[in-house]
Amino acid sequence: MFVRLRDGRYPKCGSCDRHYRYTDMHAGHYVKAIHREAFFDEHNVSAQCNHCNIYLGGNEVEYRKRLVQRWGEDEIKRLESQKYKIRKFTAQELMEISDSYRLKVKSLSSS
Repeated sequence: MFVRLRDGRYPKCGSCDRHYRYTDMHAGHYVKAIHREAFFDEHNVSAQCNHCNIYLGGNEVEYRKRLVQRWGEDEIKRLESQKYKIRKFTAQELMEISDSYRLKVKSLSSS
C-alpha cells in the first residue's frame, strides 16, 4: 500500500512507464526475496504493473534503467551489492517495520 500511495494515484509502472490506477499496481522489487538485505529498502521498490511484475518476472532490464533515472547509478549499484546478502529479520524488527509503514500509509492517506 505504501509504495502505491508514495508513487501517486496514477503511477507509471517502474518498468514499462504505462500509467495505471494505484489500486492496480504491485510493489515490484528490483532485488527480490524477503531474506535479502534490500527487501524493505524504499529505493528497491516501485509501483509496477501486473504484466511486468508477474508475466515478465519484473522486467528487470527496463526496471533497472528507470531506477537509475530515479535514484542514480551509485544507488542502484548499492542495491545490487546487497543481492546476495541474506538477512534474517527478527519478529521484533518485522513488527517495527510494519508499524512504521502503517504510520507512513496513514500520513500519505491523510494528505
